[in-house]
Amino acid sequence: MPVEFKVVRAFPAPDIEAGWRSLLVRVDLPSHYTAPEFFLEKHLSSRRPFAVLSVHEGKVTGVLTGLHEPHRTISGLPERPQLCLDRHTDQHAGIHSLMSGLLKEAGSSDLIEIHSWGALDAVDKLGFRLQQVEGPVLLDLKQSLDALFMQLDKKRRNNIRLAIKNHLIFSELSDPTDFLGYYQDVYCRWRSTARKQIMDAETSFEGFERRFKLNANRKLFVAKFEGKIVAGAFVRFQTGGLVEFAAGSSVDEFLHLKPNDFLQWQVIEWARNQGFTSYSLGGSGQFHREFGGVVISAYRYRADRTWLHHHDLRSGVATLSRKLLHIMPPTFAQATRRVLQKIAS
Repeated sequence: MPVEFKVVRAFPAPDIEAGWRSLLVRVDLPSHYTAPEFFLEKHLSSRRPFAVLSVHEGKVTGVLTGLHEPHRTISGLPERPQLCLDRHTDQHAGIHSLMSGLLKEAGSSDLIEIHSWGALDAVDKLGFRLQQVEGPVLLDLKQSLDALFMQLDKKRRNNIRLAIKNHLIFSELSDPTDFLGYYQDVYCRWRSTARKQIMDAETSFEGFERRFKLNANRKLFVAKFEGKIVAGAFVRFQTGGLVEFAAGSSVDEFLHLKPNDFLQWQVIEWARNQGFTSYSLGGSGQFHREFGGVVISAYRYRADRTWLHHHDLRSGVATLSRKLLHIMPPTFAQATRRVLQKIAS
């Protein structure tokens, strides 16, 4: 019997939900965005979320979740792939089924983009170009806490010890009143800091509140000093699988207490004690790398359907511009990037 696919565009009916959840115990790195709760993320609703399920003899054998953007259909990011396959079934058939469903769902999109933790067999024959990209730092939580602590850079270990010596307290934020205080006193202050430019769009309190209520798959942990919240960290997770650092904020005047190092370590300890298998730090910058683990590769598959492949060209310009910023004086690098962008357009 051939492997078929099913496209889901809203939280699934009970029978589909049950089959989908049973899949997540048979895949590597199951995450929140590959679970049915993906459809509960209200901030994504305007981008028309969808899921493609591969089905063989009534059994769900794979899942791919994604979003529709203007002229584009996107599944995941390099630091957050959203594709899982049953490790006990025919991988080739599962991939073919997921791709068939994705192509149908994408319709006439100019660009289709997929990210995965591993290479996908024969996808290049469907018109996709493969690019191996840098994923996040990933920690193996099956190790002992002592082993995990010793993987940390010496500076991070010292910072964590300093935070503990300064009596920072780790806790989960669960009271709605405290959550409002965190939003106003930590998040909003962090966004207005002169220390660095924050590129992400500001989240309204209503948006924060909606995510906060998703506590079955999301938590907000905070560091407190003398009863005052000085830093916070959002995490997403799928029970028994992957925990992902999603976002963090901190108050500048308390950075000397090292609350960010303290929070990361406490989240690692919490995740291991809860039985999760892996922790993604959500990025691969220097701060992330100094918490041990390994930087894993991700695989990006892109089908650029535009004339002259404009999306591929613009992506190449962006990559080149980022490299130029590191090797040229800032003014000259920025001017060069503007010229290249005009060429690409």
